[in-house]
Amino acid sequence: MEHKDKQAKYTPKDIRTSQKAIGLSGPLIKVSLDDDTTLAIIHREILCATSGFFKSATKPEWSESRAEPYTIRLPVDRPVADAFPLYQHWLYCGTLPISGEPVPKVFEALAKAYILGEVLLDTQFRNDIIDTIVVTWEEYRHSPIGKPVAIIYEGTLPGSPARRLVSDMCAYIIHDHKSWTDELDDCPPDFCKDVLRAIAKLRGSDHEVHKPYPWKEFCESYHENEAV
Repeated sequence: MEHKDKQAKYTPKDIRTSQKAIGLSGPLIKVSLDDDTTLAIIHREILCATSGFFKSATKPEWSESRAEPYTIRLPVDRPVADAFPLYQHWLYCGTLPISGEPVPKVFEALAKAYILGEVLLDTQFRNDIIDTIVVTWEEYRHSPIGKPVAIIYEGTLPGSPARRLVSDMCAYIIHDHKSWTDELDDCPPDFCKDVLRAIAKLRGSDHEVHKPYPWKEFCESYHENEAV
């Protein structure tokens, strides 16, 4: 008698990839801070795959000049170094482990990671961080503001793509909800300047405001009351 409770047909999982196989046969490199705190021990081929910093640091002329040839010290402080586990995961897996955190904390971690990518001269990593900021915004409709913005501006130069992204997001989306206004005090002055430039560009030179100018329609609202 045929069994009536047939199981659902199994679909084989396709785990093929066109990417080159990860090379794990080379030496291991210890990455540490100036205080000798060890951040990670990573295969050299993986470590140097996309980072200009590590590619240079592992060249014979540099590694042989160090007391510990297979140890590289990062010129970063602790807050940025906190992003290294995320970078290590990205190196081996190609993904960013950020799920489960509140969105502001996610943006803070991504901001630190972007600065780490600046130090490591890793364009591919920085671009993936930019993409992750965008997809996080798409999912939660929450933009980076406050501390993440301060981190980005402290660790980047004018014209940085990350600066342009967060200032453009603010220019297009900012409103008077406290989720925005409460965080503005933590934003650096250069960010506010960039936002104003982005707003001016967004409006255009021939922009016409459809609402009445408040200073024309309600001039008295700018008056002060006489002291009693």
